[in-house]
Amino acid sequence: IAVGEIGISNTISAAAIASVLCGLHPNNLTGKGSGDSKVIAKKVDIICRAIALRKPDAANVVDILMRFGGLEIAALTGFISQAKVKNTMIMLDGYVTSVAALLASIHEPDVVEYLLAPSLSDETGHQFVLDKLGLDYLFDMDINYGEGLAAVLGLYLARIITKL
Repeated sequence: IAVGEIGISNTISAAAIASVLCGLHPNNLTGKGSGDSKVIAKKVDIICRAIALRKPDAANVVDILMRFGGLEIAALTGFISQAKVKNTMIMLDGYVTSVAALLASIHEPDVVEYLLAPSLSDETGHQFVLDKLGLDYLFDMDINYGEGLAAVLGLYLARIITKL
């Protein structure tokens, strides 16, 4: 199954969650998202203040989602966490989806065995999140939308390769 997301400002939530789960400063995990490079410092400041104020429990998925997650991240987390139960491979597209997978892996650690990353986005934290998941991206597609396009192309390319 190819999984992606569409939204504005959800990379701020993703960076906050990744900061908590990876134990890294938001500087390492925050990119421009749908904005420009001028907003990065402001986003980092907002994330730092939010983490200090909300004091999330890094071992508690529900606590993290309550404090930082949007509905799309919560839905993706629940969906991805069922991959093992359904014995279904999931192709993750983008930073936000990978952060949801990282949350799902706390709830269901074996879910990582059912995850593939088709491509690496240009979001600053994406590589850190994939490293934390123990995943390598499959192709260098230079697709940075996170809307599922890289996941669908990844599925298609994987099917072609398996037929060779």
